[in-house]
Amino acid sequence: MLKIVLAAVLLVLCAYIGFAVERFYKTRLRMLEEYSEFVRYAKRETEFLKTDLVALLTSFECCAELKEAFTAAAALVKEGKPVEISGKYLTDKAFAEIRAFLAAMSEADYYGKNAVLKHAEEVAAELTAKAGKDKIQKGELIRKLMILLGVGLVVLTI
Repeated sequence: MLKIVLAAVLLVLCAYIGFAVERFYKTRLRMLEEYSEFVRYAKRETEFLKTDLVALLTSFECCAELKEAFTAAAALVKEGKPVEISGKYLTDKAFAEIRAFLAAMSEADYYGKNAVLKHAEEVAAELTAKAGKDKIQKGELIRKLMILLGVGLVVLTI
């Protein structure tokens, strides 16, 4: 009886870890897709309405993780400090690109923003494509392997 309970606990634990890893990669992909949408939103707003960066950051609706980073960045831009954002889901390269984009947007004039936005669109597309690939290659694979590991542990314990 104890072996069956132990086997069930091991199976559930392995499956939970697999699903948690997959959720991490899904969240990363969703954040980068929303960042890409933010770049397109910023391009529309700056081209037609000449909206400043603080208004862009505060008015854009997105997931909670990215919204926290944008709110903190808006406060730093208001104070005139360098933009610093961080989090647990995105890679250091992605955060560096986002910081560089926000810093360039806060310093560029109206005509310079077009070049910054064009570059940011390209980078966001690359980051999103890589995150999509990672979600499939790493997230889904790890989930499946963890479930198989759990089944293997069940077989070994019983």
